[in-house]
Amino acid sequence: TINRVIITMKNITSTVIGVGILVALLFIGWQMYGNTSSDTNLDITVIEQIKKVAKLQTIEMKVATTLKKNKTKKIGRLKIGRRTTTYFAEGTVTAGINLEKMGIDLDKEKNLVTITLPENAVEVSNPTHDNFAISCSHWEKGFVAKFTDGERTKHANEAFANIKTKAEEANIRTKALKQAKAYLSTFVNALGRDIQFN
Repeated sequence: TINRVIITMKNITSTVIGVGILVALLFIGWQMYGNTSSDTNLDITVIEQIKKVAKLQTIEMKVATTLKKNKTKKIGRLKIGRRTTTYFAEGTVTAGINLEKMGIDLDKEKNLVTITLPENAVEVSNPTHDNFAISCSHWEKGFVAKFTDGERTKHANEAFANIKTKAEEANIRTKALKQAKAYLSTFVNALGRDIQFN
């Protein structure tokens, strides 16, 4: 049982952006201002190589949640004890754009860069395991029902899976795509060119 969920979000720029996007921008600038070659095969090759090393991470969500689990101790069908444990879990989920899946079309005559970002270009990480602890545990009268190590591991996996699900439900993919478009628009516009997205 999930009792409550707390989500905080921030836009991020990472070292991946610092290296990958810088290279991509230098390439776009070279294409727009310095390249007079008509060899489109070379253009495509360079674009593909850049996309292999560039990744744009845009959104980070820190999610905190609680998870309640019950265990009943039995002899046959007779209940002789019951334990209720509430866990607190906290993790960070990051979403970004895999630029290897991004399409780029450069139209110098129209002064336009067209970028295609398919849905599968948005990638969401598994959550970091920032915290997992028992916040409350009690048992009713009778014999104590204890969770095994295996059961506690299973509870932890469930809690962190729930964290990723909650980030997805909070539209982390849509927010990441929106932020990526804003970043890319700023960069391309700074080069004096228009941009559109497909």
